[in-house]
Amino acid sequence: MATLQTKYQLQYLDSYIMRTILLLIVLSCSGSLLLAQDHELGDLVEGGIVFYISAHKDTLLTSAIRDQGMGLSWLEAKERCEKTFSIQGSQLYWGWRLPNKREVQIMRHLRDLISEAAVKANGMAFDKGVASYYWSCTESNAFYAWLMPFGFDQIKEMSKGSNLFNARAVRTILLKEGKDK
Repeated sequence: MATLQTKYQLQYLDSYIMRTILLLIVLSCSGSLLLAQDHELGDLVEGGIVFYISAHKDTLLTSAIRDQGMGLSWLEAKERCEKTFSIQGSQLYWGWRLPNKREVQIMRHLRDLISEAAVKANGMAFDKGVASYYWSCTESNAFYAWLMPFGFDQIKEMSKGSNLFNARAVRTILLKEGKDK
């Protein structure tokens, strides 16, 4: 029994050490530690607009304040999003990417909130025209990826190479759960 207890203590210690290392990495990269209760949907955080807060309040998803391009193939959209950076205050933030299928659906659902906050932050609103589509990074196969129309609400598969659409980057931000932890 002592061996089993020791095994679980070591697993707990390994988990604790990994969380501590991750926390130190976050602190050293961002210079500060964000708290979940400090943010709401539509807030400007690290140069992006918050459009999702996880149930455990340990993760934010943010949208860039402007499109990374229009008339882009899927690969061009993916590359542009990955090269995106944001600045808030004097801090530079990397780690932007093309949103996945679920994230682009959430962005479409909250497009008015994101657009309003983006315009306030000197960005641009989403294009909401009937012909306005935004790429996701989710591939359905080697030749097709998912695409979200922002003028209506029905996600579609589209050829990655022969069709040209819009892209707006997203960024994941890891948070500390509470002030006393």
